[in-house]
Amino acid sequence: MKVLDKRQTHWFDQFLNSSLVGILVVDKERKNLLVSKHLCTMFGYEERELIGRSTEIFHLSHESYTKFAELASDLARQGETIGLEYQFKRKDGTLFWLYISGDMVEEHDEVLWTMVDITKRVNTEKEIKVLKERMELALLGYNAGAWEWDLSDDTAYYSPQWMKMLGYEEGELPALLSTWGDRVHPDDMGAIMSAVKSTIEVKQEHIETTHRLRHKSGRWIWILGRGIIQYDDDGKALSMVGIHTDITEQKAQQLKSAQQTQMIEQIHDSVISTDLDGIITSWNLGSKILSGYSADEVMGRHISMFYRDEDLPLYEKSIKILMRTGEYHADTYFVKKSEDVIYTSLSLSLFRDEKDEPVGMISYAQDITERKRAEDALAKQKDMLHHQAHHDALTGLPNRLLFDDRLEQAIERSKRDGQRAALFFIDLDDFKEINDSLGHEMGDEVLKIVSKRLSGSVRGEDTVARLGGDEFTIIVNELALGEDASLLAQKIIDVLAIPITMGKNVLHVSSSIGISIYPDDSESAQDLFKYADAAMYKAKTVGKDSYKSYSVEMIE
Repeated sequence: MKVLDKRQTHWFDQFLNSSLVGILVVDKERKNLLVSKHLCTMFGYEERELIGRSTEIFHLSHESYTKFAELASDLARQGETIGLEYQFKRKDGTLFWLYISGDMVEEHDEVLWTMVDITKRVNTEKEIKVLKERMELALLGYNAGAWEWDLSDDTAYYSPQWMKMLGYEEGELPALLSTWGDRVHPDDMGAIMSAVKSTIEVKQEHIETTHRLRHKSGRWIWILGRGIIQYDDDGKALSMVGIHTDITEQKAQQLKSAQQTQMIEQIHDSVISTDLDGIITSWNLGSKILSGYSADEVMGRHISMFYRDEDLPLYEKSIKILMRTGEYHADTYFVKKSEDVIYTSLSLSLFRDEKDEPVGMISYAQDITERKRAEDALAKQKDMLHHQAHHDALTGLPNRLLFDDRLEQAIERSKRDGQRAALFFIDLDDFKEINDSLGHEMGDEVLKIVSKRLSGSVRGEDTVARLGGDEFTIIVNELALGEDASLLAQKIIDVLAIPITMGKNVLHVSSSIGISIYPDDSESAQDLFKYADAAMYKAKTVGKDSYKSYSVEMIE
């Protein structure tokens, strides 16, 4: 490796042991020559345990060690920068993911590796995959499928249920936007793309379209598409994610989603040194790339020039922590020469002389703006998918999946507190007549109004859910007396009976309600649901617009 003078060597050691990037130098036999402090922390080893050892110590197995060598060799032969995501093993046996990049050291058969822990991102992507699967599970039985469109490269994701809806098996169609586009009815494509364009132009998040898709059998099916558009901080559309629902039957009556680093002068991240007063004394190429300033423009100026005015108290606090502990790490804003503000991962450490006295500071900053946007987008997508997987698309109420979970929670809480809980099964009487006579769009509006009235009839800690169609449930916690359930049932009947005026139409909605009580009727969630359902049907048989509490003879 290049010979450094004593001061350069000392400066190098300061950087090596303060960077948040793991740094490793290996010889041609893949033995460790140099390891940074952060690399030792990442893997859980002492420096003495690694120096001179084969890099196989970092791998899950000999096969993993060999495979990594093959991947790195292939990239090197192709003349590409060695950079890839790979899973490694810590000393304690736990596994984690790294982005690792390597560069040959000039005039030596040695490789300089830099490593960044990306485990959090990998795990987040796995969580989103699980949430997609849960959302797809929630859609089963609704004749609907999930989709996602990446606007940057026109790749797409289609759920197994989406494939099935069009008559295909999972994996039978490619994950491309054209899979959908090639099957859109020619008369509908113009209106759809116009709607997408206009929605993006005004930065709206929600989009809804109705169009036809060609089934594998050749027939056309009508699709109601609902989607959410995700934007970055600059307002650029990134992706769309949503649900396609087969509304063919309804339409017969009414037509209707690098992180890469290197070291010192080779690195493209910012490394700046200052004296103890914060005056800049050195400036690398990465600093110029990050900030837009040349060395001549910043040497002798104060490091605070890169902070926003409102962040200066944070700078002063960071210096106090640095002087007390010897290091400081944070994510912070950075003002470029262009006055653009980016987000950086900042690492500060003290530069010490041979007597271990602090004589300056070293700042290592990495632009993580895109990573933060991606993490924010992933987090937003995760929250959105979680909500879609657990709530009814029309009313926003908890769906069957979330209802089942809430009912189990209510039973556990009642068991713990020694109290009763009630389950109400509510079915609207003759609701089909509204759909048949006024159309499903009017029927949907009635369901929304009913949902609001039910929610307004109970306490915040109770749960109102829509199971599908015109069926609703209510879970009432902390029921003081059995007769309180009857009082609430009558209140619901009275509230729903209030006429609904929609344009020139005045609608009268009645309901039949079945009630089961924990623990009087059962301590099982499954039985309580079955008993409330049976009681509801009993209420219908005696004239509707009434309620019944469960009794044993109802299921005999």
